[in-house]
Amino acid sequence: VTAAWLPVPDRFKVRASFGTAFRAPSFLDLYGESAFYHGNPDLDPEKARGWDAGLDWYFARRRGSLGVTWFETRFHDLIASSPDFTSVVNIQRARTQGIEVSLQVTLPGAIEARLAYTYLEADNRSTNTRLLRRPRNSGSVDVWHDFGRGFSAGAGLTWVADRKDVHASTFAAIDGEDYSVVRIYGAYQLSDRLTFKARVENLFDEAYEQVHGYPQPGAGAYAGVEWSF
Repeated sequence: VTAAWLPVPDRFKVRASFGTAFRAPSFLDLYGESAFYHGNPDLDPEKARGWDAGLDWYFARRRGSLGVTWFETRFHDLIASSPDFTSVVNIQRARTQGIEVSLQVTLPGAIEARLAYTYLEADNRSTNTRLLRRPRNSGSVDVWHDFGRGFSAGAGLTWVADRKDVHASTFAAIDGEDYSVVRIYGAYQLSDRLTFKARVENLFDEAYEQVHGYPQPGAGAYAGVEWSF
């Protein structure tokens, strides 16, 4: 269920939403077997109820917008790893809540900038501990410019900080590493139908792990062709 109200047309919006969710255990959750893992056939489905409320402010002359959103989701029987990480269990009560801020603005010289930041509290309310691998602070910055004659390019940065993880060898609780990753991208529109695109991910070859023990790819280059019809 969603609703929105514009008390000042084209300038200010108030919005809110509420929803429910359901996730059945996967086959591996229930019956997976290996030397280090066994499924849990007694798992219950995961259920959630969430809401958010936000404000959007639109700048004059379509120069951009600023948005702020408050959110909360309450989980019942959240499916997660067991304390010894050899199986999966239901966390009876869990909650995520926080605030998101987004900014989109057109700067002098036809440069477009987008910024986003999220502050998140993710808690196991059955044990009063933090949920794993959910960063308390995360955000991104992107800057893009249309140079004309069909050529455009941009750069972006994504960063993550303050999260709990588990050591891949000892299974001890640890503080996950903070990391920042930079990318660049560009496009050349040869015609109304044909566009060439390219990007470089992890430009500075940052060594980082979203999950401890599972390194992410280093610098990588990608190119593609887009045909519209």
